[in-house]
Amino acid sequence: MDFAWWDVYHGEVARTFKGQKHSTCGACSKFGIRLVEIDGKVFNPHRTSGAGAVMLAYLAGARRVIMLGYDCQHTGGKAHWHGDHPSKLGNAARPETWRAGFVKLAEAVKGIEVINCSRTTALDVFQRMTLEDALCIP
Repeated sequence: MDFAWWDVYHGEVARTFKGQKHSTCGACSKFGIRLVEIDGKVFNPHRTSGAGAVMLAYLAGARRVIMLGYDCQHTGGKAHWHGDHPSKLGNAARPETWRAGFVKLAEAVKGIEVINCSRTTALDVFQRMTLEDALCIP
């Protein structure tokens, strides 16, 4: 979804990941990434990879999505759980702007159950629940 990320990592991804790769950016044509369209619905990542993952699950027919690690804030003073990206890539400078994308995502995936089980989160768009409770729901 992030062209700069694909520009840096496309070679490594091509060598090490054999699964499906999806994007809506220029990576589709430059790196041969699939643009997703299912039943006339086009993949829209709604500004973040996390929202994009929920959207892909929806397009693939999921009826229930459990979200983990959607902190949508700088938790513990870190921009990412995995450490900062190299300098030419962004480092989540303004996570507060992501909420608007999740609001649009919630509208786009109406009809499926989306539960945010992240331990720490600034995201208040979806139902909140502990992972243990979410896994106990039939």
